[in-house]
Amino acid sequence: MDQLVYLNGRLIEIIDAILAASPHPPIIIVQGDHGTASTASDDEVGPLPRERLAILNAYLVPDQVRTRLYPDITPVNSFRLIFATLRDLLPIILVIAFFQIYFCDSPCDFH
Repeated sequence: MDQLVYLNGRLIEIIDAILAASPHPPIIIVQGDHGTASTASDDEVGPLPRERLAILNAYLVPDQVRTRLYPDITPVNSFRLIFATLRDLLPIILVIAFFQIYFCDSPCDFH
């Protein structure tokens, strides 16, 4: 929990510093690399894939980008959507997600 409290505080400081130093409204994206794994045990899959594939996606973007964001956007398309909207570059691509189930004491405990 201490790590989360520290990181949240630092993130707010960094975003505030970017906003204060920017002569023009910046684009800020904060993303996680994976979601939690709290709803299933090692012996059942349950909702685990959906939970693990869900990530934090927080955007500070111009209105013309905001209106094009969609609930299940993935990191592979976040920047593509911004560039496609603002500069007509990089079209959105189809996303295929893969999921690995760990059947051990921890994800890093390989045998």
